[in-house]
Amino acid sequence: MHCTTPSAMIIAALVAAFALPFGTALAGPEPHVIVGPDEPGEPLTLVIQVVDAATGTPIADAEVLLYHADDGGAYDPSDPSDESTARLRAEGRVDAAGAFVVRTVLPGEYPGQPPGNRHIHLEHVRAPGYAPVGGVVLFEHNVNDTVRDWARATGFGRVIELVADEGGWRGVVTVELEPAR
Repeated sequence: MHCTTPSAMIIAALVAAFALPFGTALAGPEPHVIVGPDEPGEPLTLVIQVVDAATGTPIADAEVLLYHADDGGAYDPSDPSDESTARLRAEGRVDAAGAFVVRTVLPGEYPGQPPGNRHIHLEHVRAPGYAPVGGVVLFEHNVNDTVRDWARATGFGRVIELVADEGGWRGVVTVELEPAR
């Protein structure tokens, strides 16, 4: 594959890295590991690639806050009035290539609700000089039509492909930031 933009080259390298067996050390961003070895669920490595919407150039000083439910669909927030304090959460800055890597588990379905709504919340992705972005990351192999239609209509949901290997799931979501007005 011939890549011409900086973001295309970075994304191609990240996708190529996903061909490695699960658990193989990746060159590049240090992952934010938010689960212990005894956490129930299917392992998930998610790369959030933050780029300038107009140029596709990685944004190196962006910060990310994400959270999600555990394998059983529970958030277990430290503050019951604030879901973003969920037990499974990561917060930090992207690396010089605009990448934020998190190792976690695939979120579970909400108990008592129709299947097809596993997701990770992007509470915020923000950088100086850019308008902040939030939303949810949904998974192509799981998302139901109602949720997919909502994601398309609102632009709040990003549906991504996950790649399965012998030890878990891997995925990349690109977040484009617009200059602040």
